[in-house]
Amino acid sequence: MDQLKRNKIKLKSNDLFSYIFLLIVSIESGIRFTEFQLYGIASRILLFVEIIFFLIVLIGQKYKITDLYKMILLLIFGIASYSTTGSTQLLVAIMTAIVFSRLDWNNALNFLFATRLSVMLIINGLSIFGVTDINSRLVGKSYGVVEAYGLGYNHPNRYAYSILYLQMLYLCLKKEKVRNSNLFFVLITGSMGYSITKSRTLLIATLVLVVLVFLFKTKLHVKLIIKIMDCSARFVYLFCALFSLLVPYVITKITGKLSLFFSQISDMMSGRLSIINMVYENCSITLFGGEDDFISILQKQPIDNGYVNILFGFGIVGLSLVLIFFYLTIDKLTKRQEYIYVICMIIMAFVGISENILLYNSFNIGILFWGVMFTKYSIESDSVKKVSIG
Repeated sequence: MDQLKRNKIKLKSNDLFSYIFLLIVSIESGIRFTEFQLYGIASRILLFVEIIFFLIVLIGQKYKITDLYKMILLLIFGIASYSTTGSTQLLVAIMTAIVFSRLDWNNALNFLFATRLSVMLIINGLSIFGVTDINSRLVGKSYGVVEAYGLGYNHPNRYAYSILYLQMLYLCLKKEKVRNSNLFFVLITGSMGYSITKSRTLLIATLVLVVLVFLFKTKLHVKLIIKIMDCSARFVYLFCALFSLLVPYVITKITGKLSLFFSQISDMMSGRLSIINMVYENCSITLFGGEDDFISILQKQPIDNGYVNILFGFGIVGLSLVLIFFYLTIDKLTKRQEYIYVICMIIMAFVGISENILLYNSFNIGILFWGVMFTKYSIESDSVKKVSIG
């Protein structure tokens, strides 16, 4: 009995440090692309603090040996990518997924929703009351130029991504208990977000999200939706990556109806696919990324495709590993029948074609679900050999 009490106290202590880590990461994510975002030395200090709490969470916990090997491999890759590119995105994403896997997912999602919503409302409020810039700007669309607002975020699209992230957190909290009223609420927030940000990505993603979840919860369609996800969902990130990397080549190198068709798609996406050719012409594809030419292009012209950014930013190895992470995650989620999570990941895969958000744990909810690759230790299970750290 005393041993059981000690285990419970230890678990609660680890949970406390896990939530402190998530709080720090959540606040950092919430202020990303605002006037409050940290840069330089302050950003490095924050990363150091995150690493400290991450290590505290790991020490003394027990893991299956295979899971421990996975964690070590991923962390080595995250550290290597940070050393090569100077970007903390992948390292923080991996740490967040590992910490998330240690917690009760419903409680962790609830915590993240509350903190991210609070931070976003504060950012919006400060902007509305004139403390920070409202970031009004004219945004070019395929149909013309429109005025959009960031409400504290440095670009309306950044604000749109935050809204979409919260929508997905909200539905993941509801899971199979989601009601039509919840879907209606998501639809309203998406419509309001579009009216402010003029982000078609937000509007389309919201509509697809609501329709897919509605079909999933409808008895008439649930078997069809589940069958489709079981058969194809795990390959969606690979498909989107191939689409992103091959279509720009087709547009410029191949003539005919196919090239014209893809050119029209690119025009509908404000020329996002055509811009990628500039990267192909000036940059080399490397194993680990971090090429100076690509960094120089990003300073002049943003590349709004997540897969291209990963390929040239983190190299062939980086893109391959990220695609494997998403494949394994969706594979396990479908086996666990967590279909609301899978729907959100499918949508984010397609959003990654038009927006560079795939490795931002502040915008891509799928990164949280990487944690499903690591089995949470249960004190009732002793059938598998486990090791402890510390």
